[in-house]
Amino acid sequence: MHGCIKKIISLLFCCFVFVYGQNLEDDKIFEALSFIDVGNYKSAIEIYNEIYNSTNKLEYLEEVIKLSMMIGDTANALNYIQKYQNIDNKNLQVKYILANIYMMQRNTNKAILTYEEIIKLEDKDDLKKINFKTLGGLYALKKEYKTAQKYLIQSYEIEKDKHTLLLITSTNIYLNDFASSLPFIKDYFKETIDSDFAQIITQLSFTQLSVNAKSLEELKPLFITYYEQYPNSTNASNLYRVYIIDDNLDLALSLANKHDLNLEPIVDKYLFIKDYKNARIVLKQLLDKKDDGFYYGMMAIIDFEEAQDKKSVLDDVISNFKIALKDNNNPTFANYLGYLLIDYDIDINEGIKYVENALKEEPDNPAYLDSLAWGYYKLHRCSEALDVINKIDKETLESEKEIKEHLEHIRKCLK
Repeated sequence: MHGCIKKIISLLFCCFVFVYGQNLEDDKIFEALSFIDVGNYKSAIEIYNEIYNSTNKLEYLEEVIKLSMMIGDTANALNYIQKYQNIDNKNLQVKYILANIYMMQRNTNKAILTYEEIIKLEDKDDLKKINFKTLGGLYALKKEYKTAQKYLIQSYEIEKDKHTLLLITSTNIYLNDFASSLPFIKDYFKETIDSDFAQIITQLSFTQLSVNAKSLEELKPLFITYYEQYPNSTNASNLYRVYIIDDNLDLALSLANKHDLNLEPIVDKYLFIKDYKNARIVLKQLLDKKDDGFYYGMMAIIDFEEAQDKKSVLDDVISNFKIALKDNNNPTFANYLGYLLIDYDIDINEGIKYVENALKEEPDNPAYLDSLAWGYYKLHRCSEALDVINKIDKETLESEKEIKEHLEHIRKCLK
């Protein structure tokens, strides 16, 4: 009888201890949540740590990890994660936090290892897609483009999207294998290749020209095919961009006139190759469409650069520059006009004012500093001229012929 009573008392005591312990645990959780409500995360961390140490329940250690991240304490978060993973190495939430820390630390190798563990555990398609894409991006950062491509394609196969397709195409361009992207592009873009997508892959192909021209050669027929089948303005713009890069300027101009595309890139290209005659023709078309000050400035540059007898065109050139600068302080035009006024002794003080306006926009521009120094030299303010020209970096001073000549004149002036 006495033995039975002892057992009942012992059982009741155990129940009391359990209930008391549970209540104590609940009270502590409530206390931690109260601290979180008022933004006192450090105190909440201490409470959750205390609960974990008394219960050994990993859910509380996970809260410690999350809160440590919330206050930016990645060092302690890493320590708690290591502690957690020594017991349970398959908690996805903890692994995602760990991967995030490595990404923040730019530790690409450890981030890759963590994401490779994650993709073995994650079974949700939307998260798998993101994880494959992230892994592809990380391998691309390491310039391991073949591995990057493998993961990017796995992501794309779960759900097709333009950004992942762009990443796949980019890796293929870096691998000099743009052709491998063609089936993906043709499948995704049924009638029209998105303008932003086309612009990025065209620019990327252009930057790779010095390494391999193959991508650009394969890109052109793709855009031609889309344009011929669906001759809309977007497909025309995509092809137009490639024609300009590939120096097919007659075809580019024809396409631009047919679809009323922006002619400025053609003018820029003609200027780049110093074909001032054709640049002027196209610029005249632009001026006929719109009386824009910028075009007057460009016309001034073209007329001056093209002229055999520079002095004979100075009046028109100066007039056009002043029109260009009437409502807009374009630093290139301001410096150009200022330098002409200085160099040809037309009005040195006025020229200096224009150059100073240019320098307000770009105070370290070596061409503008040279113009100002040359203006001071012309006014026999040679000490000031030397101070200004010495602001130009040494490499430019030694490599730019005209600036070097100006420096020599200024030094002689001071002797």
